[in-house]
Amino acid sequence: MMERRRQSGFSLVEAAIAVALVGVTAVGALTAAANSATRRSDVAARAQAAVLAEELAGEVAGLAYEDPQVGSSTLGPDAGETAVNRSRFDDVDDYNGWTEKGPTDKAGAAISGAESFTRTVTVQWVLGSSPSTTSVTETGAKLVTVTVSRSERAAATVRLVRTKKWEQMTP
Repeated sequence: MMERRRQSGFSLVEAAIAVALVGVTAVGALTAAANSATRRSDVAARAQAAVLAEELAGEVAGLAYEDPQVGSSTLGPDAGETAVNRSRFDDVDDYNGWTEKGPTDKAGAAISGAESFTRTVTVQWVLGSSPSTTSVTETGAKLVTVTVSRSERAAATVRLVRTKKWEQMTP
């Protein structure tokens, strides 16, 4: 009688299954790593957008409630102020409608690393007792909304309310 010898090792089928399992595991690991990198990038972009929004909101908050020379009853830049360059803006509502792609400082110098962002500002009259209620006429309170977007999606928004009374109370 002839004896069959059993060979040890992997068969071709077992090797193919092992390669397939390793491949699926590698694809899963690479997908997870790519998702992690994308999320880190999104978090960094949102943080930068928040800084850009806070910076512009602070710039607006440091200005007068209304034009010191003219005392305009409209929202937006006054005569002699251009919507292209904010260096002459001297009151809060001059920023109404302001939009800039690739944010700059007030003097117009580009902010490094911010080229992919867009900043927009809206100013509305609101009721001082209810800042979510807008008005078409002067109320003594203005809601300023600064929005920073990236790839057409809002990444950060800052809102502040300025009132005439606050300005009258500060020395």
